[in-house]
Amino acid sequence: MFRCIAVGGEPATGKTTMMKELYKNMGVTHNLKAGLLRGHINNTTNVSLMGLYNDAGTFLGTDRLSMAVNTDFQKYVKMKKRHIVFEGDRLFTNNNLKFIGQHYELRIIILEASKQELHDRHISRGDGQSDVFLKGRATKIRNIATEFGGKVERKSLTEPAHSIQMAQELLQWLETGK
Repeated sequence: MFRCIAVGGEPATGKTTMMKELYKNMGVTHNLKAGLLRGHINNTTNVSLMGLYNDAGTFLGTDRLSMAVNTDFQKYVKMKKRHIVFEGDRLFTNNNLKFIGQHYELRIIILEASKQELHDRHISRGDGQSDVFLKGRATKIRNIATEFGGKVERKSLTEPAHSIQMAQELLQWLETGK
């Protein structure tokens, strides 16, 4: 059975930072383009990383995909050709997680950080996201955590080394199931 890792969390919890580490470590053999879906693939390990991580910047990954990407993403999931890993609002939805769970061994990870840490990260990256937007994202994450209960792993990446370690752990699980 193919495996999928879905990473969610409020903005500034470290999702993109961790995924950039995963991108560096996965050994991309080519880029993925399937309709509106974009990503990176390693054909040797049969892993696909959804989103774009080969540029510099704060807002990468699935933030760079069209808001209408979900139909193409679900078509890709149905093909069951590769292990999948993704993060972010575009794909980390109740509907997608339920759908993936029907086709893949699914691991759901929610990244967390303290309110002060989130505040500091928003300031340091100068993202200008409104309080209304941030509260909406927090509610979405809480709803997913409630819906999937015991299937959710909660993690905190407080140091850069934690992102590196988490990326390596996730790749190992995708490649070996351990």
